Amino acid sequence: MVVACIVTTTACSHTDSAARAGPAATASARSAHAVLSPGGGTLAGFRVLRTISLKTAAESVFTFGDWVVWSAEPVRAAGGQQTVPTEYDALNVRTGGTATVHGHEAGAILNFATGAGDTLVAREVVPQPADACASPMGCFRWSLWSTALPGGQQRELARSVAAVAPSAVPIPDADGAWAAWQEVDGRGRVLTVSERLDASERHVLATGPAASAVNVDGQAVYLDDGTTKPPRLLRVPVAGGPLRTVYQATKFYRPGVNRGVAALVAGLPTEGMRVLMLNVGSRPPARVLYRSNEIYYAWPISESEAVVRDFQGVEVARGGASPVTLSTAVVGSSAVAVAGHEVSLLLSDGTHSKIETVDVTS
Repeated sequence: MVVACIVTTTACSHTDSAARAGPAATASARSAHAVLSPGGGTLAGFRVLRTISLKTAAESVFTFGDWVVWSAEPVRAAGGQQTVPTEYDALNVRTGGTATVHGHEAGAILNFATGAGDTLVAREVVPQPADACASPMGCFRWSLWSTALPGGQQRELARSVAAVAPSAVPIPDADGAWAAWQEVDGRGRVLTVSERLDASERHVLATGPAASAVNVDGQAVYLDDGTTKPPRLLRVPVAGGPLRTVYQATKFYRPGVNRGVAALVAGLPTEGMRVLMLNVGSRPPARVLYRSNEIYYAWPISESEAVVRDFQGVEVARGGASPVTLSTAVVGSSAVAVAGHEVSLLLSDGTHSKIETVDVTS
C-alpha cells in the first residue's frame, strides 16, 4: 500500500489502519521450538537468570518487555543447503506463552526485530536481482510489520518503494507506544519516520541525514548526523517537532540511547576506538568508558556502565573497573540483546542454539 504524504514542514501524519492490516500471528502451543529452564550458576561471575534451549538453529536474539524473540531457521536436512531465517519465534519468560510469526512473502529473510510491551516490530527482507539497484553489495526489498503477541493482529508499518542497497534497509527501534526508523522514499530522500504501535499515527520527523542508528527513548527519537564535521547527535520529539543538536564533538557513530544516557562509538580501528558516555539531558562533557582496537557497537546500562561488542567478544564495561568478558562465542551484531540490566546472549554450536540471560548487576 502507498501512503501519500506531502511534507510541508518537518512532520506529517496519516490514519489508515484497515488498509495495512494483516493476518493474526500463529500462537504456538509447542513451546516455540524451545525449552525454558530456570536460572542457575554463573557466567563470567554474573548470575544466570534463565536458559532457553532452541531445537533449531537461530541467527539473532531480541528482547523487550517479558518477551525473548529469535529469528529461527527451518530444520536442515542431512546434506541440505544452508538455510536462512524464515520465522520469528517468541517466548514470554513470565507467563510461558509462545508465538511463531511467519514471513508474508516467499523468499523473505527474517533477521531483525525489536518491540515494546507485547508488540513485536519485525523486519522482512527479500533479495532482488543484482541489477535492481545501483549497489555492488546486493539489492533488497523490505517491509516492517507489527504483531500483537502472542496471537494478535498483524499490521504493515512500511515497505520499500523500490529495491535498495543493504545500507538503506531500515533498522527499526521501539519504546513505549512508538517505533521509529529511516527509509528512502520514491525521490531518493532519507526520511526519519515514527509510528504509534497502538494506533495508526505516522509522522515524517525529518528529511535526512542518513544515520548509522536510530533510537526511540521515551518521547524522543535520536539519530547521528555524520554529514557535519564534527558529527552531531540529534534529537526530535517522537510525534514531530524541531530537530535539535544535543551533542557535537569528535567523530563518532552508532549511538545507543537508553533512558537519557547515550553510548557513542568514536574513532577508527587505525587510531584506536573509544566508547563515550553522555547524559543527553544535562549534557556534561562525554566521558571515555572503554577503549579497544575495533568496537562494533555499545549499549548503555547506566551513566557508568555499558555492554560493548568488540573484536574480543561481548564485554561489560564499568567506569573505574576492568571490563568483564561475557562471551567470545557469539557471532553477529544481533546475537546480543540488552534490556535494563539483563543481557541475553545467543550461543550456537552450528546446529542447535541456546539463549542465556544474565543479570549484570549480580
